[in-house]
Amino acid sequence: NHFTQHSYMIQWNVNTATGIMSPELFAARVKVYPNPFSEELFVSYELDKKADVRIEMFNGAGQLLHQIEKRKQAPGKYQLPLLRGGNNLPAGIYMVRFSLNGHSLVEEQVKIH
Repeated sequence: NHFTQHSYMIQWNVNTATGIMSPELFAARVKVYPNPFSEELFVSYELDKKADVRIEMFNGAGQLLHQIEKRKQAPGKYQLPLLRGGNNLPAGIYMVRFSLNGHSLVEEQVKIH
């Protein structure tokens, strides 16, 4: 089953690397930080117009761990905590998917300690 987990992660990376980013996503200046992380993980972004935003965090097996959804979020700059007190998560690779009006990008994050 170890092979399946890595295949899933590689699939996400290929989609991110070869996908065409929408102008909305590019303009949003999405940043997931710090990377690597130990206890806290944040997402920052900018909206130039009202938008539907969804932020999801998955483990290496593709299981959804956390989700934030903001419908019709007003224009502005945002910094949201995606994870606080991450000591209960094992060290490893995690994926954060940021979706803006149906367009998505995926960031790979490394959990240490």
